[in-house]
Amino acid sequence: MEVAKVIMSSQWLKYSITQNGILQINGKVISIQYKTYKMMAGIKKQCKARTVLTK
Repeated sequence: MEVAKVIMSSQWLKYSITQNGILQINGKVISIQYKTYKMMAGIKKQCKARTVLTK
């Protein structure tokens, strides 16, 4: 399981992403689209959430 960041509402949030592309924030499972970028520190994933988080 990798740790990455997703940008929503102009804020960077921490989340966990599994190998099959399942996004979890606070135990909620959210399907996402992501692109992989190579960076100096390694491989990062920049993601867009398909659903709007409530609560």
